[in-house]
Amino acid sequence: MKTKFYLLAVLLGTMSLNAAHEFVSPVYKAIYYAPWSKDSGLMHVTHDKKTLFVGNVVAVALKDENGKVTPMREKRSAVFEWKNNVLTSNRPLVETAKEKDNVAGTPAATVLKTQTFNPESISVKAVIRNNTKLTLANSGNVFRDVLFMPVKDIVGMRVEGTLPDGQPRSALIPVKYDAKKWGFRGRFTKLQLIGETSVITVTAANGCLISFGYYGWSPIEMSVHAAVASGNPAQEAGTENVIEYTIAFEKAE
Repeated sequence: MKTKFYLLAVLLGTMSLNAAHEFVSPVYKAIYYAPWSKDSGLMHVTHDKKTLFVGNVVAVALKDENGKVTPMREKRSAVFEWKNNVLTSNRPLVETAKEKDNVAGTPAATVLKTQTFNPESISVKAVIRNNTKLTLANSGNVFRDVLFMPVKDIVGMRVEGTLPDGQPRSALIPVKYDAKKWGFRGRFTKLQLIGETSVITVTAANGCLISFGYYGWSPIEMSVHAAVASGNPAQEAGTENVIEYTIAFEKAE
């Protein structure tokens, strides 16, 4: 009996803690800080009884003077500010393999992220300021905000993308992945997930582009890429890369 009461207390405590870090609107709910991972962002976003996002993180691959490529990511942190439905964080960019370590010295870059929670949408803006001179691994692998999407809740939905030249692309997210049949490739200015009862629209701003990385496993990695001049992977200290986009939620007609 004591065990049951203990488990109930833990559950209620967890629910209260989550509720303290939730934004609830008429069309979606978002946990913006996850105590279990000590991280903030789009930690658990649900809409129309589906879990759409379970986190987002800025990432990039950098290359040193010897040609070694190192994956980098925004460091997890329990430090954030929540005010007037705006979530703000300021975090270092660190080596992915050492993300959990307390690495001394100046980080390669600093990520200032502002996420605004509106009744029918979420707006995200990340400004990455280079603290040192750095080189991107290649001109196509730029700074990007990666959003993690569980496959099980979006299987059967149609994904539609608009290319920069206005051309459309579309595909049905299959129950069973087949690389030969899955041909949804490209970088898009707008991307929609369309279900029987809902539509989620991701719109990139200021020259940013969206990719949808489905390779047969979960989660899907949908990324919003910063606008960086093609063919110019070298960047000076003080350079700012900006990622900006909006996620809108609506009921299908």
